[in-house]
Amino acid sequence: MKRIIFKGLGPMGNVTYEGQIIKDGAIIEVEDNIAEAYTKLGIAYEVTDELDAIKLQEKIKKDEEIRKKVIEAAAKEKGGKK
Repeated sequence: MKRIIFKGLGPMGNVTYEGQIIKDGAIIEVEDNIAEAYTKLGIAYEVTDELDAIKLQEKIKKDEEIRKKVIEAAAKEKGGKK
């Protein structure tokens, strides 16, 4: 089993694994072959250091906040949802 952290899950920011919705920045433990598949796709990174994982989670959270603000600003500009 390996621990991985998800990053870069696209505009929705989540993936389904074993019936659960996993969000960007989540750290989960999965089988080795599944961890390898997610890392090869570029949507997850293997957790080798907890401190680095926490820093990455904080960065992901900040990126999500920035993305949300940009989307809201674009929607207001186009006259969409407010």
